[in-house]
Amino acid sequence: MIRCSLMSIGTQNGVSFWINYEPCGLFCGSMSYLFLLYGMYTTTFCVVIPMFGFSFHGIFHIILFNTLCITAMYCHWKAMTTDPGSVPKNARPLIDDEEERAYDPSRSKTGESFKKYCKRCKAFKPTRAHHCSICDRCIIKMDHHCPWVNNCVGIGNHKLFLLFIFFVFVVSLYSVALLTMQYVLCSVYGSGCGDDMINMFVVFLLIESLCCAIFTSCMMGDQVPNIATRETQIDRLKRNRDTSPSRKTKTTTNNNSRADNAAESISDDSNAVSSALESGGYNHLIRRFVSAERAASDFNEVFGCSSGGGFHLSWLLPTPLRYPRDVFVRSKVLG
Repeated sequence: MIRCSLMSIGTQNGVSFWINYEPCGLFCGSMSYLFLLYGMYTTTFCVVIPMFGFSFHGIFHIILFNTLCITAMYCHWKAMTTDPGSVPKNARPLIDDEEERAYDPSRSKTGESFKKYCKRCKAFKPTRAHHCSICDRCIIKMDHHCPWVNNCVGIGNHKLFLLFIFFVFVVSLYSVALLTMQYVLCSVYGSGCGDDMINMFVVFLLIESLCCAIFTSCMMGDQVPNIATRETQIDRLKRNRDTSPSRKTKTTTNNNSRADNAAESISDDSNAVSSALESGGYNHLIRRFVSAERAASDFNEVFGCSSGGGFHLSWLLPTPLRYPRDVFVRSKVLG
């Protein structure tokens, strides 16, 4: 019974609970909680209570600050334990994928089943998927593997990752504001001052808050282009690499040979293609995929809504991405 339950935990295919066992990630993820817990304790007992006591303002700041910290920890937990978009072992290409339709495994030197194939997963690899050596899975729209959340950041948990760094940024600024208020009250009015032990905790809190505010602000600024362009860090690196002069010549040659192979394959199978095109079911599927492609291009892959809908309060809720209900649109989004 214990062995069966352990087999359903991890990052392998078909697990019921997603978690990475990588030691560095577990350590960094635990440190994230310790930093937030330290901030909650020090801000409450060394900053707010010495300044306001248990007055209305004191209770207000205690509740608000700790609620934001707990929300940040919850976002971290969800980002760490949510499948970031792993490709199932039984994934198959879309029916309108011309490159895969033109591919003939018997003509391949390697004998791989698909044109887009992951040798480490030994399965089909969608165009927008990248293999993570730490998770040992192909992740759709993988941005990077973040040790602080002990997980890949992909299409499934990108929103949760952004919310985690956003709330950490907010509580860091909140803490700095309270510390500044305490310094002014203590230095000018002589109230809210603590003893040497409290001051030591406060100094470490100030250093932690400033470092976290700077770090998370840089991360949020780095993520803005990803949201605006629908490109990940890896996508941009690959695009820059493919547009280099040396790669352009090689890519052109590969595309020409690929086009020749596709033409031969289509020519050899022209009768089958013609009969398929004449069937109403196939035409219906193609029309569905064409309309699904338009809907997928309008789908916000970070927040799970229409791209033109503007800001919505649901963006700030720590809930996983909701994929489109239509199976064709969902297939287009996932590839």
